[in-house]
Amino acid sequence: MINTRMTVRSVTTLVVGLFLVVGVLATAFTAQAETSNEKYMELMRQDLRANKLAVMTEAMNLTDEQGEVFWPIYREYQTKYMELGDQRIAWIKDFADNYETMTGEKAIDLRKVWFSQQKDRLSLMEKTSKKIAKATDPVTSARFLQVENAVNMLIDLQIASELPLFTEGPATEETEK
Repeated sequence: MINTRMTVRSVTTLVVGLFLVVGVLATAFTAQAETSNEKYMELMRQDLRANKLAVMTEAMNLTDEQGEVFWPIYREYQTKYMELGDQRIAWIKDFADNYETMTGEKAIDLRKVWFSQQKDRLSLMEKTSKKIAKATDPVTSARFLQVENAVNMLIDLQIASELPLFTEGPATEETEK
């Protein structure tokens, strides 16, 4: 059985690290980071992945048998999730590049891309949770979703808090579809 007190402590520790790592990441991208900063950002992302893995390891509290099937599925998930993360970073860069001169059309485009990325992320989590449930059991799958969702929400919150709000811009001729 999972030790809830240990998990809360782990997540609390992760929160502090994530806020620092993601805050620097988001701030750097909104400041339109140069190539030299991109190497630094990749190191930050690696650190974030390591911290996330440590929390997932402790929170999942898997038996050796469960771990043998869970961790390969989780590694596959993380590889695909990082690809989605790369797309998200591209979106943040696009936002930053266009922030000062935002048009209605660009705002619509950014919104469409954002919704598409959210759908892709949820689809990946759903497919992965089904694989985990089939390979282990539904409770392990649900615990994966709880931990993964909590970590992702913390990252989302930090990124959202670092991005400036859209300012009032010109009306757009394009209609919503």
